[in-house]
Amino acid sequence: QGDAGEFFKFIAHEEDRRRVCGFPAIYTMLQTLSLEHGQLLNYDQSFEKMTNSLVTFCAVKFS
Repeated sequence: QGDAGEFFKFIAHEEDRRRVCGFPAIYTMLQTLSLEHGQLLNYDQSFEKMTNSLVTFCAVKFS
């Protein structure tokens, strides 16, 4: 569900523990558009052995 306020509360409650790099853009999109339903199209992770870092990414379709 596209609820900008709940999304903000979730990130704040976790103190941005997940380091959502797209948070400002996602929050603005949720606040600006009337989105009723989101569907996860794809989810994946990329692990960098040399830096011991991990990033996750996904594709979501909103309607």
